[in-house]
Amino acid sequence: MFGLGRFIAVLALFGIVLFASNAYSQNFVVTSSIEPSSAGPGGTVDVKVSFKLAEGVHLYKDKLAFSWETLEGVTPGEPALPPAGAIPDPLDPTGQFATEVYDNAVTITLPLTITAAAGSSATVRGLVKYQGCTDTVCFRPMEETLSFNVPVNEKAGAVLIEEPPRAATAGALKPEPARAITAREFLLRLLMAFGIGIAVSLTPCVYPMIPITAAIIGGRQKAGEGTLATAVTRSIVYVLGLAVVYATLGVLSASLGGVFSRWLKTAWVLVPVAAIFVLLALSMFEVITIQMPAFVTKRVTGKRSGKSVVDVFIL
Repeated sequence: MFGLGRFIAVLALFGIVLFASNAYSQNFVVTSSIEPSSAGPGGTVDVKVSFKLAEGVHLYKDKLAFSWETLEGVTPGEPALPPAGAIPDPLDPTGQFATEVYDNAVTITLPLTITAAAGSSATVRGLVKYQGCTDTVCFRPMEETLSFNVPVNEKAGAVLIEEPPRAATAGALKPEPARAITAREFLLRLLMAFGIGIAVSLTPCVYPMIPITAAIIGGRQKAGEGTLATAVTRSIVYVLGLAVVYATLGVLSASLGGVFSRWLKTAWVLVPVAAIFVLLALSMFEVITIQMPAFVTKRVTGKRSGKSVVDVFIL
């Protein structure tokens, strides 16, 4: 039985995770803007990326990296990095080497030349990656999205859309021009994805799914009903159902871009996921019992699961 004491302990653990997540995000606060407010064709605008660091936190200069995902109507230039201070390299026990870092606050300028025609707009989307440390602890590498729609005019005066400030955590501007992939490259990528899928299916975390998958595909059948063709058909339908789910999630993630990745990093997602892992761990140690709903169990083990490909697809 899941007693009151254990319930309180789990709640306390969730609170600690939430507090740590919020405290962690305050070590780095990243804001971005574009200056000046407008430019005509051939003019220059600057993306300003500002870092505000908590006391005692160092931002590594060599870990700063800027990459562009979308550049429409602009041509990027080299980022302007201010002079940095130096601290002893924490990975060098001899103390002979130093690492360039920024402290307190720093602003990096990313120049862009407008190539779009007057009356149109330029689109800029990219990522800034960075990492920092204190004197005793190093934080994980982090990234933040840069996104602007820049109106192009004959003369200044238009207001640009600016990203609001966001808290985040660790990148050199080396945009790669987009190009169409060849049929051979596309085939190689498909084969690579297939090979990785096969390799992942051999990892230990897949083993518990083997009896579940066998039950879904095989089900409970009457004597003489089961054939090789039936098993192959159900296998194809089951894989097709998985493919539909993952393809839908992939399209959703690609469409939302940085919004989706930022949402996955919030406490609203991380804490419930942590809660699920804690509950599953308690179930493994037989502290609590977790059972599938009766209607799901019936479909997996009952007669219908052995007959209907629709049930297999849905499961």
